[in-house]
Amino acid sequence: NMRYVSSLLHYYLGSMCFQPCFPNDNTKPNRVDQEMMTKEAILYMQANIERKITLDEIVNYLGYSKSHFTSTFKSETGYTPFTYLGKIKIERACELMENTNMKLNQLCHKVGIDDSYYFSRLFKNIIGLSPRDYRNLKRRIKKAHRDQTDAIMQEAYRLRDQEKSSSSIAEFLKEAEGNNPKQS
Repeated sequence: NMRYVSSLLHYYLGSMCFQPCFPNDNTKPNRVDQEMMTKEAILYMQANIERKITLDEIVNYLGYSKSHFTSTFKSETGYTPFTYLGKIKIERACELMENTNMKLNQLCHKVGIDDSYYFSRLFKNIIGLSPRDYRNLKRRIKKAHRDQTDAIMQEAYRLRDQEKSSSSIAEFLKEAEGNNPKQS
């Protein structure tokens, strides 16, 4: 009897510990589980951004069915998994364009897209500009920002130098007054 009770207790405790690890059970998922699933999926997408990943890979990683995962992901993010993955890839491509001089075909491969024509269409669809126009716009903005910063720094130096010279003149005048007392 004690062995039977002990084994039931171990079974019960074990099932409680491993329940969150196996989401395909028949319990109704709560909001936290759905949010965690979505966050895990996004982290998986970001970690594998340089690869061409499939929906099957994502659901196998998470342990959910395709239909459940797709509907939950869309309800949590507002995007289908592949639309969201494309968005992540294009955001990464934008970062690379701003911070490197990589060519378009290099960018495509860096974000896991083999076809540069498809990449350009996806980029324009998400950003609203072609990759070349986006890069040129960012370069013009950076240059304008640098020019503006340079102008501000030059004005600050001019004001500092002007302040130094005006304080030097004031000191000179005080010294001149001290050496030549006014005659009454």
